[in-house]
Amino acid sequence: MKQSTRHMIPPGTADIFGAKMRLREHALNVIEHTYKKFGFEPLSTPVLENAIVFDGHHGEGEKLLFNLNDKNGNPLVLRYDLTVPLARVMGMYPQLMRPFKRYQLALSFRDDEPDKGHFREFIQCDADAVGISDLTADAEVIMMAATGLEKIGFGSYVIRVNHRGILKGIAECIGGYNCDVLKFQRSLDFADKVLKQGIEGIKSDLAEKGFDQRSINLLLPILGLNGDPMHVLDGIFAMLMDHVSLNQGVSDLRKILSYLPKEIYNHVEIDFTLARGADYYTGFILEGVIPEIPVGAVLGGGRYDNLIAAAGGKSEPAVGMAFGLERIITAMEELSMMVNDENPTILLFGVNKQTAITRAYQMRRHDIMVDYNPNIMILSEAVEYARTRGYSAVVCCDGLEIAITTIKPTPESFYQKMSEAVRSFA
Repeated sequence: MKQSTRHMIPPGTADIFGAKMRLREHALNVIEHTYKKFGFEPLSTPVLENAIVFDGHHGEGEKLLFNLNDKNGNPLVLRYDLTVPLARVMGMYPQLMRPFKRYQLALSFRDDEPDKGHFREFIQCDADAVGISDLTADAEVIMMAATGLEKIGFGSYVIRVNHRGILKGIAECIGGYNCDVLKFQRSLDFADKVLKQGIEGIKSDLAEKGFDQRSINLLLPILGLNGDPMHVLDGIFAMLMDHVSLNQGVSDLRKILSYLPKEIYNHVEIDFTLARGADYYTGFILEGVIPEIPVGAVLGGGRYDNLIAAAGGKSEPAVGMAFGLERIITAMEELSMMVNDENPTILLFGVNKQTAITRAYQMRRHDIMVDYNPNIMILSEAVEYARTRGYSAVVCCDGLEIAITTIKPTPESFYQKMSEAVRSFA
């Protein structure tokens, strides 16, 4: 019998609860703390935007907009991302102090094909700096990306970087100055994100888009450059020197990389196949991947110095990035990563309900998170329940005596709080 849609949710959305929700909250808390650590402040924008706000910024991505009309017939969209709304904010509020550094962790929507770690409703985690043209801001975006991934718990990660100027230079060197640079960029992005076939995917998609075999053959040695980032930049400069856009891109990336501490530089790779889908990027671009988990990019961003003017504001430099929460969670689950909760939740039970509920209240006053369950009377049931819920410990509380059964490792501070709480029972 076919299941009623009353008890179903649309593809590309999810109900999240229990341990998965705690994993999600952990990642969000780390991301927010990382952004604050780099001097960014929170911003909130509407889920609904006027359709014109998103017109002309996302290239092929505009096919994925959720379009709707209000009762008066006004065309609206569910926001596709958080960067374009930021550009709209900067145009609406020109009096805001520059540089304006903001972060926003909020739902975005894309009418895309659902995939592993790829949803139609998802939380985007953006941080952007408006009003800074100096490339130290670009370097800080890389540092912020690395800091967040490390704090979440990823020991192995790669930050892929490229530059739109380099892509423009490559396109014009292989296809001539009349080459359609946007078509070239979109082909690289399509081959990376959709075909997922590496160099072979790029070759076939470029051929389909009208690039001749000679141009494709010129491209292959460029895409094959790898190794130390500075050496890769030396390599492409030697191959395609005397091109203004490419030279500027190489110069920018060299400067950005020079600002990075060695421990972050060692996680960076120059990837000339990296294009990013949005049309608004003007300079440095980046993505982050977890090599052992093939979920795609877990973060992305770059410099976009023309978007705010295109959205109706004044011309201002801007650079930023976003962590991809859904893919980060997918990678954490694949790697069986655990959340070390510094404020663990405990399950409390006891035969004497009056005593137990009073003790639970007293523990909460000592900043201990307590779930009191009056339906449980024996330890084995309590342990099974606590393990299923992902709690850290079970506390059996009868009279003045308490007995703690640890379910998973807990910080020493937890036991100190418990001792303080027990002393207050008398």
